[in-house]
Amino acid sequence: MHNIILNAPVESGQFISLKDCGETPFVNGAMGRGLAVKNTSGRIISPSGGRVLTVYRNAISIASNSGINLFIQVGDNSFYEVCVKENQQINANQILAYFNVNKIVMFTVKNESDFGDITFQLGGQNYTLKPQDVSTTDRCVRLVQR
Repeated sequence: MHNIILNAPVESGQFISLKDCGETPFVNGAMGRGLAVKNTSGRIISPSGGRVLTVYRNAISIASNSGINLFIQVGDNSFYEVCVKENQQINANQILAYFNVNKIVMFTVKNESDFGDITFQLGGQNYTLKPQDVSTTDRCVRLVQR
């Protein structure tokens, strides 16, 4: 298993633990290892080149060129403009969707078991999630700041 480093799929905001996001599938770890951000830009951006797998009312799933499957969701809200469609090739830093600012954006690596440490970067800060940060009993994600 190798470690990965990803840019967060937002341009600004504050990292928070998934256990504090209030969305049950994210809190209990069913969506994979990841983080949440209280976003202040209102844009979802691609952290890397790849392909859009699915587009939902308030979520986008992408597969990076390096094999990372990332799921991105904006709370219980809908996007007000989606800029991509399913199976579309995307570039790093491409705008994927717009939404109302100051919403919680949750993002997880769906194929987390393929990787060791997962580090997300945002605004010069790095947050690393280790494989053991997901409990096998309650699967709550604990944030490890590096």
